[in-house]
Amino acid sequence: MHAETDMNAVISVLGLKDEQNWSLLSFGDALERGLPLDALTRLQALLGEHSRTFTSMIVTAPTLKRRRQKQEPLSSEESQRLQRAARVWTLAINVYGEEDNALAFLTRPHMLLDGRQPLAVAIATDVGTEAVEDILDQLKHGTAA
Repeated sequence: MHAETDMNAVISVLGLKDEQNWSLLSFGDALERGLPLDALTRLQALLGEHSRTFTSMIVTAPTLKRRRQKQEPLSSEESQRLQRAARVWTLAINVYGEEDNALAFLTRPHMLLDGRQPLAVAIATDVGTEAVEDILDQLKHGTAA
C-alpha cells in the first residue's frame, strides 16, 4: 500500500468490520477470500452518478446480479480492483478535503494519464494505482501535477 494511503481509512471506506485488528497481511487475506458485496455498495454510493461506470470496472452486471442472488462475495480479482479504487478515493479525499473535488479529480480525464480518468487507470492495474497516487502526492505536496 502506498505510503500516503492509510490502510485503516481504506478499510473504513469499504465498511469492513472495525473489531478486527487489521494488518496488511490480514487485509491481503481478506482480498484473497473476496470482499463482501457491501464493500462495493459502500464505495458505489460515494461515487453517485459515476457509480454505474465504476461498478462495471469492478465486476460485470450479470456476475454482480448472480453474486447478489447467491449472496457470494466478490472474487479475489474483483476485490483487488475494489481496494485499488478505495485507495485512490481515500488519498483523493485526503488531498482535496471534500468528496466533490475528490470525485471531480478521479472522474475527469487527466493529461498526465494520457487523457484517461484516474479512477479507471487505478482500477485497471497496480501500476495505474501508483501513477494516480503519485499525481495526488504531487498535488498534496505542492509540486506540479
